[in-house]
Amino acid sequence: MTLGTRPRVWRAVACAIVWTAVALALGGCSRASVSKDDAAYRPFYAMPRAATPQPRGSLKGDFDWAAGAQTLAEAARRWTEFLRAHPPDGEYEDAFQRNHVRAAQYELMRVEYLRGRVAEGDKLMNQLEDVRRSP
Repeated sequence: MTLGTRPRVWRAVACAIVWTAVALALGGCSRASVSKDDAAYRPFYAMPRAATPQPRGSLKGDFDWAAGAQTLAEAARRWTEFLRAHPPDGEYEDAFQRNHVRAAQYELMRVEYLRGRVAEGDKLMNQLEDVRRSP
């Protein structure tokens, strides 16, 4: 290769790099956006799973089921169902049960905020015992 052809080679390489970058950028723009409800869900307050999986209907089994939701919309449904069922008689049996119920309350509030439903998140936040105001 002679000294006079090297600038053409470098220009061709630089041009190829620029066109590749442009093609990749434009290809990324054409992807369909994911709605907030369909966004992947990952729990913040996930408790360690039990050594032996607990059945649905038990507090731990239902908690693990709710924490295993794949999307934000599914997580909202599951945490709501969990909180309707637990504690079953409205009374905590022990600190274990209380901690799981409180974690579920925070998870549901967080999910609503992540879904962009601020009014629902605020309503849930005001119902938390740490936030609730005395009359």
